[in-house]
Order: sequence, then C-alpha cells, then structure tokens
Amino acid sequence: MTENEIQLLILDLAIIILLARLLGAAAKRLGQPQVLGEIVAGILLGPTLFGGKRHRGAVPGGIAAATDRTGHRRAGAVHVHRRL
Repeated sequence: MTENEIQLLILDLAIIILLARLLGAAAKRLGQPQVLGEIVAGILLGPTLFGGKRHRGAVPGGIAAATDRTGHRRAGAVHVHRRL
C-alpha cells in the first residue's frame, strides 16, 4: 500500500467510527439500543445508499474484484489469508 492509500484507509475508518458513535448515541437518546444506530450508520455508508457503486478507499482493489455487489465471494475467486 502506498502512503496515500494508507491515509485514505485511516480517513475511511475514522469516518466509519465517528458516524457509528454519533448515530449510536442518537439511538440511545431515543430509547433504542445503541447498536441500532450503528447499524443505520453502516447502511448509510455502505453500497446501499450509493446504488451499489464502490468508491476507492477502505477496500483494496483485489478484494473488491473478488466479491460481488453484496460482498459475497464470486465463484472461482481466490480467497486470500493473512497471517498475523
């Protein structure tokens, strides 16, 4: 990954966490479970809101190419395992 891609990844993660926390807190204030707001944040940030179009950022191209619009593995796609 290039330095620019790492910066975009960190920015994407910050946006995801921030929106999930904000909507989670809003749901809690409305008497709903916090996770409900977090799920709504995921829906808003996911491909559902953008008509299935992906943007470059948090998902590296190789992974995005191996999945379909719903995130399921395509038939014949190579599954990559990383060891920590």
